[in-house]
Amino acid sequence: MSTTVAVGATLVDGPPPREATVRRLYHRSRGNAQCAMHAAESRWD
Repeated sequence: MSTTVAVGATLVDGPPPREATVRRLYHRSRGNAQCAMHAAESRWD
């Protein structure tokens, strides 16, 4: 199970309705956590 794919799919589908679940994925992927967070915020802002 690839965390990156799960996060990518969520971002493509639209704003994550379950922030808790998304945050869990981000926590697992520490290296890309901040980058993904900023990318998501700028996309949905």
